Amino acid sequence: GCISDTLLKSYHQAGGKTLLNSHITSIEISDDRIRSVRVNDMDVFPVQNLIWTGSIKSLLTKLDCVVPDIVSMNLYVVYITFKKNRSWKPSPWIYVYHPDRNIIFTRSYYPSNIYHDAYGDCDGMALEIHGTPTIQEMDINSILDTAVEHAVTGGLVLRNQITQTHIEQYTDSIPVYPLNYRDTIRNINSQLSRFDNLYAVGKPGSLYYCLARGAMKQGIQTAAHILDQPVAEEMAVETS
Repeated sequence: GCISDTLLKSYHQAGGKTLLNSHITSIEISDDRIRSVRVNDMDVFPVQNLIWTGSIKSLLTKLDCVVPDIVSMNLYVVYITFKKNRSWKPSPWIYVYHPDRNIIFTRSYYPSNIYHDAYGDCDGMALEIHGTPTIQEMDINSILDTAVEHAVTGGLVLRNQITQTHIEQYTDSIPVYPLNYRDTIRNINSQLSRFDNLYAVGKPGSLYYCLARGAMKQGIQTAAHILDQPVAEEMAVETS
């Protein structure tokens, strides 16, 4: 999207470098500071500050910390693009929740409900699927096909209107809170707080269940803290 493209462009203009299809395989520590990270078991990058937005379990493991019993679910999002017909009308709601267990997705929404007529004679929908044990046994193409079929049979879209489908998987992106989750989070924070240049943020990074705006706010506040700059007033307003 244009927001992520603009952020990436600004990041590169400031001297940042992006590595795709890469992951941190090890972290070097000394004197309670993160000194460097090794990427893909090959390249080593020195670190001034490490901002971690990935799985908190993965981070704790790489730091040789005690990993508490943490449960996070994968999220799958199926995107369907379709042609509008003359009788098409947008849903009056931004989000629609689907409690029927026979339907693979739990929530659906249309971009037109947010951006109105920005897409002309086309529209799209997003179908969110929680990675339950049953879903995890399916391959990703079967998840896509099943979601599209349920959208059609459920009357959300006509099959002959569909022009494109796509699926994305977001690993460990939905934290599941047990009854003692406060103790779990305190345990994690007490272990990570000894590293004064480590910042674990976002849904998977801080076990913080929030909307995208809340995760973006965390990122902006983290950057402002590192740069010792105040947060813009519009971002200081609580988002959820």
